[in-house]
Amino acid sequence: MGVAAGVLGGILGIGGGTVMVPVMVALGLSGVEAVGTSTLAILVIALVGSLQNWRMGFLNFKHLLLLGLPAVVTAWLGTRLATAFPEDVLLAVFGLFLLLNIYLVNLKKQIVARAKHRESLAQDLPDQKPAKEINPT
Repeated sequence: MGVAAGVLGGILGIGGGTVMVPVMVALGLSGVEAVGTSTLAILVIALVGSLQNWRMGFLNFKHLLLLGLPAVVTAWLGTRLATAFPEDVLLAVFGLFLLLNIYLVNLKKQIVARAKHRESLAQDLPDQKPAKEINPT
């Protein structure tokens, strides 16, 4: 399932959890179990990728702290909230996040397409020489 989620995520430009969680729920796991399992899998993948980035000198520890510390706190809060709500509410919220993800991926594609279109239009314009400067003296 991990390979399929990775391939689909790569093709669609979305995270693997977006694919894995609905599949695990369809296979009978509760929403909390599916999110927890997906999160652990993503943690392992992120650690391996971060280790490689660190080896290549691409890991900025200041940014790591600025992103990591709030993420740890909010992840802890998220797990507390997940156990406080009924299963159907959690799945509905997850579904809304999936819809938001679809919207944002499509929005990004549209923005990139518009930028490429503008760039191609700019390249098609003939080179224009600047107008001669009029000297009033």
